[in-house]
Amino acid sequence: MTPTLPQEDSPLVRTSFTSDAAWDALCAAIAQPNSDGFRAYVSTVNDKAWEATTPRALANAAKADNVNALVAFIADAEAMEGTDMPVLVVELDAERAETDEPRTFRCIVRELWSVENNLNLANMGWDDFADSLEDGVYRGFGDADGVQQGESAPPMALGAADPGGASTLE
Repeated sequence: MTPTLPQEDSPLVRTSFTSDAAWDALCAAIAQPNSDGFRAYVSTVNDKAWEATTPRALANAAKADNVNALVAFIADAEAMEGTDMPVLVVELDAERAETDEPRTFRCIVRELWSVENNLNLANMGWDDFADSLEDGVYRGFGDADGVQQGESAPPMALGAADPGGASTLE
């Protein structure tokens, strides 16, 4: 019998128990905010009952436990042994959970905040991230799409002129 999942925040479920130090490092990296202060809001699940859990089993458990998040994360051996800690992202779609495999992709730990924040707030959809994968791993959007992020983005000022020359504040 698997224990229940937390209902708030996205579950981060440990499924590999080969290294407590790797688990601790992964959790610390996830808790670290990025340079703009954003971080992933996850509830860690560190229970051997989840060892080797599959994405489908996690999605079904999330449905049974009424998890409010739209995405969960699996900390498996690949996540804990990989250079960039590529966590497995699992879509929590209650309608698909019983009949279809949940959609998944990997996300490096430093970009997990973007996936968690944007999917749970519905700022972006699953396909926005899936379309930006490199070898099945999301590593961030970068500047390739012309969007400036972080410190490379110009500061915004209230009352600044728009491209047409009109003031944005009257």
